[in-house]
Amino acid sequence: MTLVRNDGSTSSIDASGCPTGKCVFTGEVGRKMLQDWSEVKTLILLVKEKSGKIVERRWPLGNMAEMVRIIAEQRKKRGLP
Repeated sequence: MTLVRNDGSTSSIDASGCPTGKCVFTGEVGRKMLQDWSEVKTLILLVKEKSGKIVERRWPLGNMAEMVRIIAEQRKKRGLP
């Protein structure tokens, strides 16, 4: 996955261990991911289709910073790490 920040810089997350399309990121990796996502405007995925062709998919993330803030607030309220 590639994240495009509001300033145009990018960061990558290795999701190669998610062949089923379902991933779980925990601990420091999960915290880093949420931090990165709070600073981005676009998520870019390179998806391998059944034909073997690699295609790029882009999703705008909108107000991701607000979502990350709410998640952090809820974790704190519940005493979660």
